[in-house]
Parts: sequence; C-alpha cells; structure tokens
Amino acid sequence: MSSYFYNLNKTLKKINHNYLYNLPLIFKRATTIDKDPEKKISFNFFKKDILIENKKKLKKSEIIIISHYIGQNKKSVINNDPYYGDLFNTLNKMKKKFSVIFINHTKRSLYEIYEEYKNTNYSKIFVDNQFSIKKDILILGNIMINYIYFKIILLNKKLNKKNLEFVKKNFSFFNFLKARSTLRLIGYLNKVLDINESNIKYLLTTMEGHAFEKIIFKKFYLKNVITIGYYFSVLRKKPNNIFYINDKKFCPKEIFVSGKTIQNYFKKNYHDKKIKIKIFGSNKKIKLKSFSKNSIIKKKYLCMVAAEGIYSENYILMNFVINNIDYLENIEFLFRFHPIVNKQKILNLFSEHKNIKKIRVSTNNNIIDDFKKCDFVLYRGSSVCIEAALNSVMPIYLNDEKENIDPIYEVNKFQIKNYKNLNSIVKQFKNKNNLKNNLKYLSNLQSYCKNYYSKIPNKNLFNFF
Repeated sequence: MSSYFYNLNKTLKKINHNYLYNLPLIFKRATTIDKDPEKKISFNFFKKDILIENKKKLKKSEIIIISHYIGQNKKSVINNDPYYGDLFNTLNKMKKKFSVIFINHTKRSLYEIYEEYKNTNYSKIFVDNQFSIKKDILILGNIMINYIYFKIILLNKKLNKKNLEFVKKNFSFFNFLKARSTLRLIGYLNKVLDINESNIKYLLTTMEGHAFEKIIFKKFYLKNVITIGYYFSVLRKKPNNIFYINDKKFCPKEIFVSGKTIQNYFKKNYHDKKIKIKIFGSNKKIKLKSFSKNSIIKKKYLCMVAAEGIYSENYILMNFVINNIDYLENIEFLFRFHPIVNKQKILNLFSEHKNIKKIRVSTNNNIIDDFKKCDFVLYRGSSVCIEAALNSVMPIYLNDEKENIDPIYEVNKFQIKNYKNLNSIVKQFKNKNNLKNNLKYLSNLQSYCKNYYSKIPNKNLFNFF
C-alpha cells in the first residue's frame, strides 16, 4: 500500500473531522498536480450557477446521473455522452425516470450549453463551478472557521511526532483554501439533489477520486439510495486514492467499471471485498487490428508521442525527444497533443532548440488516422497506449524513474529511460529472428488491452438499475 495514502487514511480516521474530505489536494498524486499556464479567473457578476430544465421531471426522477461538460459541441457527441455513451437514450427507451446533472468545466455560460442540448429528450440540469465573489467570500469564512476548529481538534488528539509532521505537511491552510472549489460545487449539487431527495433510488457519478465524489457518497450513505461510482479511468502501479480511503461513508455502494481488466483489478485491490463490481462498459469505440510481419519489420519507423492533458507531462516527453533525436536510429517522431493543452505554448518553450524543426506535429482530428501511419507510441500516463496497441501500434513507456504511471504496467515490457533503450527496441523489431517472440508478446498485449474496455450494454441495463 502506498505509504502516503496509508498515512492519510490513518490520519483521517484518527482526527475524525469530516470536513477534511473537502480538501482536494490530499487525494491527488503529486505528479498529477499541474499548473495550467492558460487558466485565468473569470469575473462574471451576472452568470447563472444552476440551470434546471424541468423541475417537475427532476422531482420525479428515480435515477440521478452526474456527468461533465468539457466542450462537446457536436451533435454526435451530444447524443453520445463522452463518459456514459448512449446510456441516456437507452434509459429513455426503457422508460426510466431519470435526470442528468452536467458539471460545466468550460467558460461557456449555462444558457449556451443548454442551447446545445435542448433537443435531447431527457431531463437535464447544468451546474457551474466558476469563481464567484459573493459565494467565495462566504466560503472563505467557512474555511477559516473550520481551519481554526481543526487546530483545536489537534490539541485534543494524541499524535506522535511522525503523525504531526504528516498533518503539518498535508493539512496546511493552503490546502484548506484549495477546498473552495469543492465546497462551491457541493453547495450547488446539494441544491439540485435536495429537490429530488424523496424519489431518488440510484445515484450514478463518475468516480476518479475527487473530493466532491466522496462528499456526495456520504450524503446518501444512511439513506435508501444505491450510490454508484463509475470508474472509467486507467490503472496505475501506484493506484488512485479510491483504493485506499476505506471509510464506507465516503465510498459508493456499487462500482461500475469499463471492462474485465479493470474489474479483475478492483476485485484484487479494492478494500471492500463484498462490494458489487459490474462491467458497465466504455464509450470508446475500438476495433482490433492484429500485428503482422509487415507492421513490425521495417527500414524506418514513425513514433507517435502522446502525452496526457498535463503540461508537465508534455514537457517531459518533448524534452526527451528533442534532446535525443540525433542519437536515435531509423525513427522519426510525430507529436499529438491533448486537445485541452495549448500546443503552441509547449512548442514555444522549445522554439530556440536546434532540433525543433525535426519535430512533426499532427494535424489530424481523428487519432485513428495517425495510428494508420505510426509504428510506435511513446507515452507516460496517457490511455492512448491502450487504443494504440489495439490498432497495431507498439506502446513504449518513458520512465522518468520517479513514479510509474503506465496504464498497462502489468504487461508492458517496453519501458525506456534513455535513447539507448529505444534504439535497442528498434533493433529488436528489425531482427527477423525475433519475429515469432515479438508477435507472441504483442498478441498477449492486445488480449490484455482488449479487456480494458467493453461496449456499454443496452439490453443488460435492467441488471444495473
């Protein structure tokens, strides 16, 4: 068990102050805390924080689903939720009474977002979570009172030196201040959920380990409501905090996962061995394309470089490639940036480097078009490695020796630390004598990745709700 999360779990139980679960930073891996250089605070005094399309339908809903709005403005995406796929249309066909809460993660107003969704045939609620002077002043007062109360609690707790050092480092006033976003969002969600409190039977939310999810689970812990966390993310060698924070009040009563690989992992590693873990499926549409001799043995290779939507991860990968490209044999690179990062900002940082012109940048909207021409994918924490493997593109993980964040770490044997390692892999694939072993390894890799995601079931949904 991760020593950090072990200590965190122990500390939360020892102090027994539920307010601490609002602190988002204590639940995050250090490597995922990334400063977005583009992010700015928006001062909109007239914006609406909650937009309920139909309050009567909300009151009658037996199923409440929490999803996220991240800028999906195409009709195909509106009809097919980025997280739940065709679930909403299927529930309509099943004549289920349900409502969907969309948390807005963009700068668009709730009215603009509603216009995109107004032709969809289900009950919708849109919730904003942007900075608000009036609300944030009240929240700041709340934080200060609870921080003082927290300090008083500590005086009455018998903590040893090691425990006190952990508390001092991770429960600072700065971390309390970071709870503003959680407290603001929970306030809005509670206003919506309280409208429906008497009729709700199921509450389904994405489950990524965020603080607000834990607070929502706790809200319904003692009520006759089945709370469900949908884990659609990837696996890590050092897992998400949800595998360690084991106070049942802050955990779902059931878990939905994207595929058999994730289900098996949860059964082995989740703290509650009695909880139901169901394969709900994934919205990802992936077709298997087998590896062949022609896709392995080539004179020259093209390697896609795919980073997560985290600026620090983009810098790590770019830095490796641009500083080692002169030493790499028979391999070229194609950078594919995550849509939420400003690729020009990243490229500008390396604009003076002598090798910047040797870097190609993808202009394809569809990643499949890049898979068709690439042989390898160089990555770190991106789930692109799974999709790449299923499209006969060989995943190579760049290990910075700090923390393994490879989503396929359980089966991936191609991990590099320097350009020599990468040259060695290229030579291995060029060698015809290794063809049989290479194809066997890649076949096993694809079998593992194939079970990562399943289709979201339609007929079987009666078994879920």
